[in-house]
Amino acid sequence: MTSIELTHENEQFVAEALAQGQYRSPDELLNEAISQLREYRELMAHIDEGNEQLRGGRYIDVDEAGLRAFFDDVKARGRERAAARKNST
Repeated sequence: MTSIELTHENEQFVAEALAQGQYRSPDELLNEAISQLREYRELMAHIDEGNEQLRGGRYIDVDEAGLRAFFDDVKARGRERAAARKNST
């Protein structure tokens, strides 16, 4: 097992989280923190990708009616797929 050193502030945070019953062990808290950090990094990568697409002009302008039509179409296609799956079972 690898040992880690925490700042006093972080040690207090861990102790409080454990005392409040939010986590059963420091290991559980650390694993959750790492999982959250991975999700954050993935989200930031998607944001960076979107920003790059915007800078490169790879987007379309959609007004409110167009956006509503887009989501209506997505819902309709989803319902069709769900019905097809239901019928195939």
